[in-house]
Order: sequence, then C-alpha cells, then structure tokens
Amino acid sequence: MPANPADRIKFACSCGKRLAVAASAAGRKVKCPACGEVLRVPQAPTTGARVPSAPKASNTSLLEELAQQEKAARPLTPAAPRTAGSECPNCRSALPVGAVLCVACGYNTKTGQKVKMGGATSGRSIGSLAAAVAGRNSFLFGCLLGGIGAFVGAGIWSAAAMASGYEIGWIAWGVGGLAGFGMAKGYGQPTQLAGAAAAALAIGGIFLAKVFILVFVLDVDVTGDTIIAMFGVIDAVFILLAVVTAYRLASAGSDGED
Repeated sequence: MPANPADRIKFACSCGKRLAVAASAAGRKVKCPACGEVLRVPQAPTTGARVPSAPKASNTSLLEELAQQEKAARPLTPAAPRTAGSECPNCRSALPVGAVLCVACGYNTKTGQKVKMGGATSGRSIGSLAAAVAGRNSFLFGCLLGGIGAFVGAGIWSAAAMASGYEIGWIAWGVGGLAGFGMAKGYGQPTQLAGAAAAALAIGGIFLAKVFILVFVLDVDVTGDTIIAMFGVIDAVFILLAVVTAYRLASAGSDGED
C-alpha cells in the first residue's frame, strides 16, 4: 500500500536537491544523494507552511562558537579611572576617595562639624602638644632653664671648692634655688610636676658638683664608698634644703594641682 504523502517530510539541501523522507525520520541525519552533505531532517511542517531547508550538521566546535559570540558582543565600556582623594579642609590630612569623615580630626566634610573621636588624638591636639613641648613657657623649656640653673650652681660650688680647698656645703642650697628659679621662669606654670622636676634637677646638679670636687679638689678615686662618704649628715641637711627650695620655687601657688 503506497505511503501517504502527508506522512513524508519534504525539504531541500543547500545544493538545491529536494528530498522527501518518512515523517518518522524527523530529527535524524541523512546524506544528500546529490552532493553528499550530511543534513538533519526537520520536523514535519504544518499544512501550508513553507518547506524549510534542512540545517547543516554543525561541525563547529564549542570554542569556535564562543569565540564568534565574543567577537559579536558589544565591547565593554572601560571603567572610569580612580581619582585621587582630596584633603580635609580642617586639618589638611589626606582623605580617601569618597570619604566624608576625616579620621585624623573628626571633621565631617558634608555637615562642616567635628565629631568627637574616641581613642584618637585629633590633629589640633597633636599640634597643641607639639607647641607645648617646643615653645617657650613649656615644660621642656622649663626643664632646660632649670637644668642650666642647676649646672651653673654646680659650677659655682666647684669653683668655690677649688679656690678654698674645702667643700662648702651650704652652696648646695643655692644649686636648688637656681634649679627652681630656672624652672619657674621657663615653664611659667606653678605645678607639682614642675616642682618635682626642679627638685630632680637640683639633685643632679648637687651630685655633679660632688663628683667634680671628689676628683679635682680632693683627688680621690670615684667609688661607691667614697661617694657615700661625701654625703654626711650636714650634707643631707643642705641637700634637703636645696630640694625643698627648688620644689617650692617651681610649684609655688599650685595648691596641690598638676
């Protein structure tokens, strides 16, 4: 019994040869009898539809297809170059790109207000500290002048010992007075810290003078025993007076406050 023409699929090869196969062969590969090209049988067309050409069996590898798709794709727009950050208008510290808050001083560049930074020292505080250390009427300047006063007092004491051949103990009192006076003039703030520093400088000046007298006036070797022997009861009294004087001059009016 002849096959019903409706049960056959008709399609054309790229060479122009028209083929007709059974509908059950849809999706399978067939060979064109004219040119030998391998074709895939299309699905049966609906009534009145145009007979499609059979697609060629793809011999293109997956990598080649990806390469072709990449060439056909629209090129990506390059990213805008990263611009350099600005600086804080308050402390002039460098700000990262897009930063709003300065971590150095707590300045908010949008609101124009400063935020209190917990655990961080602001740029202004650092500047104030530097000015306090390096400037006149600072603690460091007071220590400098107090040290100069103690050194001058030690020099006077040593010169008097060399001139007389004796150690004049009450001059140690003057060493403390000069140390306290120098601290008071240099620091300008009567505090317990200033008094303690002046007392320490006075002790240093007295010890320096004692060693000088021991070596250049009494002409003895500097050992622990000889140094201890030079600090008798009378010496202790004058050293105590020197320390108290230096402390009082540098901390006068502090009322127990730092």
